[in-house]
Amino acid sequence: NYKPKSYLVVGSLKQLRGERGVNKNKLRSFELFRNNQKDIDIITFDELYERARFIVYNNQIQNE
Repeated sequence: NYKPKSYLVVGSLKQLRGERGVNKNKLRSFELFRNNQKDIDIITFDELYERARFIVYNNQIQNE
């Protein structure tokens, strides 16, 4: 009765931009899709990078 945390890393938020900035329909569709998935977190490569950067930055501050 154990469900491990699962992640799916896909694309980039840049792919949701159009000629005039963020394509609101694409972004909304992506958010609806990933929020409706069960037992899996869907994140983009740039979100994963920002999470890793945040962890490293905070770790450096705590070690000073």
